[in-house]
Amino acid sequence: MNKPKLSRSVNCFGIKWIDKEKHLYKITHEEEFLNKMFKDMKESGIDSVELSTLGPWNRQEELENYPYVEHAVELIRDHGLDFNSVHLPFSCTYWNFTSLDETERKLSVESVKRAVSHYEKDMPNLFVMHPDNRPKDESERAPRMEQLIKSLTEICEFAPRKICLENMTNEGMLYISSEAKIILDAVPKLYMTLDINHPLRQMPESYILDIGSRIKNVHVSDRDYDKECHYLPGKGVLDWDKIMSALCSIGYDGMLTYEVSKDIPSAEIKQNYEWLMTKWK
Repeated sequence: MNKPKLSRSVNCFGIKWIDKEKHLYKITHEEEFLNKMFKDMKESGIDSVELSTLGPWNRQEELENYPYVEHAVELIRDHGLDFNSVHLPFSCTYWNFTSLDETERKLSVESVKRAVSHYEKDMPNLFVMHPDNRPKDESERAPRMEQLIKSLTEICEFAPRKICLENMTNEGMLYISSEAKIILDAVPKLYMTLDINHPLRQMPESYILDIGSRIKNVHVSDRDYDKECHYLPGKGVLDWDKIMSALCSIGYDGMLTYEVSKDIPSAEIKQNYEWLMTKWK
């Protein structure tokens, strides 16, 4: 069995806040940062990128900013890196896949289809997407699950690559493996991105063993006891011997995508990855 390979998540956008209370901001393009990051990755022996597109969050921003996403993919290629995956934008207002308003749900699905279509020229191996966050009223959880299943079925039928739904933290959608299994059983073409940092109500090794081979992408970082922190593995409270053993036992051979601070040098990530591989048994 092949060992999982090393990848790093890199966000191609920045945010300049104008007024946080009024939620006024400007999305910035980070070409100088991207060139430095990709050069650092290549020199450190990290050859794979998950391009994170945390914005845009509304229709106008989508139209304005996706040409820059295409340029970011060109920069990945120019630096001789592998464009393994893309983290699609997420917004619980613009993209509301669980909406009980059918018109709003359909508009959200169409937005995802447009986002996927932007990669027609340079297609990644898989797409990572978020479900909505936790329902404001728990009585809505079951009907929102039904809407999410409907949305994901339509998206998976459209997408030319794997769609990997990410588990959320706290009581967000898929916060425990039993909820994830309901979704995965209902949508046969759907796969999963397991964020090691997110399960706060269940240990990640247990989550991994429950989901098994439907996990096709793993976001790697560590946390403290009650919140996600995106530390390097070993800097928090998680048991990486158990996590790596669980991944090995399900035959995982995808990417270990480090989703950590942009200030951490790639050489330090590569060293941390080598440490994790000593636990691959």
